[in-house]
Amino acid sequence: MRHLLRVALPPLRELGPHTVLPFVLLDRHRAVLRSGALAVDAIAPAMPGARIEAILDAGDSVQGVVTVPPLRGPRLDAAVRGAVEPMVLGDPDALAVGHGPRDEQGQVSVAWADRAQLLRVWQVFADARLDVVGWLPLASLDANAAVVLPLRDATDPRWQASSPGWSLADAALRPRSGGHAPWRRALVWSGVAAAVWVLGLNVYAAQRSSEADRLRLDMRKQLATAFPDIPVIVDPVRQATQRRDALRAAQGALIETDFLPLSLAATQAFDFAADQVLRLRYTIGELRITPAAGMTVPPAAKLARQAAAFGLLASAADDGWVVRRGVAGTEAGGLQLRPGAAQAGQAGRAR
Repeated sequence: MRHLLRVALPPLRELGPHTVLPFVLLDRHRAVLRSGALAVDAIAPAMPGARIEAILDAGDSVQGVVTVPPLRGPRLDAAVRGAVEPMVLGDPDALAVGHGPRDEQGQVSVAWADRAQLLRVWQVFADARLDVVGWLPLASLDANAAVVLPLRDATDPRWQASSPGWSLADAALRPRSGGHAPWRRALVWSGVAAAVWVLGLNVYAAQRSSEADRLRLDMRKQLATAFPDIPVIVDPVRQATQRRDALRAAQGALIETDFLPLSLAATQAFDFAADQVLRLRYTIGELRITPAAGMTVPPAAKLARQAAAFGLLASAADDGWVVRRGVAGTEAGGLQLRPGAAQAGQAGRAR
């Protein structure tokens, strides 16, 4: 619980930000913790966060008792104002009016002060970042006193008197700017929550972006593995879909450059290499043949003629030959090939 700081005010018209005010700092048991005098703009740095009860000069407020019907809330406020109106000489709307609860006899303690002066002084306190929780008439601290004396001496028991439970601090009159900001803490925490939320969104978005990058990389690798003949991968999903649809449209038919047709044609063209091949390696449209050690290889011209007879092109490599499909095709091993220009003729010769 914050400590209560009571300050005794001079006449409101004389008060400014540098006005020195007598004060007493009380704990929650009304024991005096500290007393002295400070300027208005020096109180907040000296005692930050203290709740302030400002005790009005006797000449700035009038206190009395009025009798009102048994009402509550806004109706009681209106009834008290109506009872005060005949007691003032000026405009009742120019007054700040405060009152206590109605007792069993229908009596209500009431006080009023100049509204404009009270608002001005409240703004001075607000600009000094002071939280005024009550504007107390001096007479309210000692209802039995016949004469209201100024409050100056720190030993005066009125400093420690109980608060009357009401004051002239109407919430509607509280300054909306300055030191007191009733919604400041809520706004600060709302800002912190919003910042944490935005940070969380950014972290989540970064995680999702990283995951999406990994998925795209995986799709590229899978597409390159499944279809190594695709030269450039731009849209893995679309390109994979297109290749899948093309394979479905082909209904399982083989083309001349596939591994089985190409290897069967090479077996017929290079019959001398039967049981003497060390390794076959196939890439798209190309079959690399590595012969076993000690195999007798025909002259290059004969090798080329044999390959051409089956629609193949053969070229020497460091570890054997590279065989590709030439201008002619063949039908081998019972597999239906997409016929090339010379395929029908070769099939006739085979028969």
